[in-house]
Amino acid sequence: MKDPDCNCSSEVIWRYIDRELSARDMAGVSERIRSCDTCRGMYEEQALLARSLSSGFVDSPFGGHSALHGALFHSAKEFRAVL
Repeated sequence: MKDPDCNCSSEVIWRYIDRELSARDMAGVSERIRSCDTCRGMYEEQALLARSLSSGFVDSPFGGHSALHGALFHSAKEFRAVL
């Protein structure tokens, strides 16, 4: 159900998906996702996009990730900044 005190933002959800939050904040966002339909919906949409983007990354036979990986990763970060 929609929590009237919901203050979760798209940026926070992206940082949660990317595991860029502190352990305490990760736990708080996780609880919010479980209890708030709006936050859960944002998480599900953004997690699907993140999985779609990351599934296109291919390891290079020369070690590390390919140039395509780097370009896609950079584009994804720019795309997230727009949201």
